[in-house]
Amino acid sequence: MDMVAALLIIVALGLAAHFFPFRLGPEAVASDTSYIPRPEWYYVPIFEWLKILGGKWSLLGGIILPGILAAIFAAIPFIDRGRERRPWRRPVVVGGFVIFAACYAGLGVISYHGDATDPIVAAQLARQRQAEIDFMRQPFEPESSNPSSAKGAGVAADPLIAKGAAIFAAGPCSSCHGAKGEGTAAAPQLIGIGQKFSPDSLAYLLHHPTADMTDGGMPKVDLNETDTKALVAYLRSLK
Repeated sequence: MDMVAALLIIVALGLAAHFFPFRLGPEAVASDTSYIPRPEWYYVPIFEWLKILGGKWSLLGGIILPGILAAIFAAIPFIDRGRERRPWRRPVVVGGFVIFAACYAGLGVISYHGDATDPIVAAQLARQRQAEIDFMRQPFEPESSNPSSAKGAGVAADPLIAKGAAIFAAGPCSSCHGAKGEGTAAAPQLIGIGQKFSPDSLAYLLHHPTADMTDGGMPKVDLNETDTKALVAYLRSLK
């Protein structure tokens, strides 16, 4: 019965993920080459281990040595069959585990220290963490299982907004600000920008970015008046 219940839970979670998909962080942007991938904290020691034993040593570091270690852990109950359970009376097993835990933690410390001492990497990771925090603070809304149709439904009612959406997707805007203006590690979100700026102010900023925008990599938008109005209309529709 326990196995049946576990299978039912797995199936239910799979169906929920299919019909109500959601993300735990900003949507990945394939063209964002500044992004620095890092695993969760409990995988950081393994990540550092593979950095040390990478390249031609990847087979040894990624498969052979972990396989030997896993086999040792699996064999301990069959090798150590004594009745003694007090840790101080089992120096070999307890000592081996302490050494393993110390090495595992040490690899994590080395990885974090390496990232913190590199100013470029540290700054980029800080931007990525802030992007995740900003994303998680937004109200939860399940994503449509067919994002393209959902997006099309939102802009089809207004041809001007639809044109602006096409300009946004075709240009460099979506590469930095995200496919739906949700923001990335490279640039802030544009959702709600229509409530902060008037149409004329937005159009002026597109053609005359501020010094901070330019320092962040924002180029001047080279569009004619009609296309600028369409892009502004789309930006103001992002809510």
